[in-house]
Amino acid sequence: MLTVRQVGRALALDAKRVRALIRTGQLVASNVGTVRKPLYRVEAEQLRAFIEATRVVGIEEG
Repeated sequence: MLTVRQVGRALALDAKRVRALIRTGQLVASNVGTVRKPLYRVEAEQLRAFIEATRVVGIEEG
């Protein structure tokens, strides 16, 4: 299980953006905290699935 900070490093995003992806359902996570103070954890497989789902194919680099 990865922390929000670890996921952020892997995606080159800040923790606030990772939490937003989780809240909107774009990134699957488990809340091991409370409703008032969520503490999210992301399984490595869910991170891989997110990366694959958001991968852009066919763009040529100039």
